[in-house]
Amino acid sequence: MTTSRPYSFWRQVGYALAGLALLAQKHRHFQIHLVIAALAIVISFLLALSPIEWAVLTLTIALVLSVEALNSAIEAAVDCAVGEEQHPIAKAAKDMAAGACLLSAFFAVLIGICLWLPKVWARF
Repeated sequence: MTTSRPYSFWRQVGYALAGLALLAQKHRHFQIHLVIAALAIVISFLLALSPIEWAVLTLTIALVLSVEALNSAIEAAVDCAVGEEQHPIAKAAKDMAAGACLLSAFFAVLIGICLWLPKVWARF
C-alpha cells in the first residue's frame, strides 16, 4: 500500500479516538449504550462480582459498544453512497447492521441476568 505520508501509529490512534469522540457526542444509541454500561458497572460493583465475572461483563460491554460503532459506520457509509435515494440493498445493509446491534444488546441482557441474578438471589 502506497501512501503520500509515512505511516504513523499515533496518527492512526488519533483517528480512532476522533471516531470514538464522534460516536459519544453525536450518536444517540451509542450514548444510550454508554449510560447502560456505566449503570451495569455500578451495579456490578455493588454486587461484588468475581474477577471472571468482571471479565465477562467487560467483554460484553466491549462487544455491544463495538457492534454499535460498526452499525453507525455502516449507516454513515450507506447514507454517503446512496444519498437521499431509497435503494433496497442499502436498506437491507442498514437493517442487518441494526439487527446485529439488537442481537448484541439482547444477549448482553441475558449475560447480565446470569451474572447478577444469583448474587441478588443470595441476598434475600
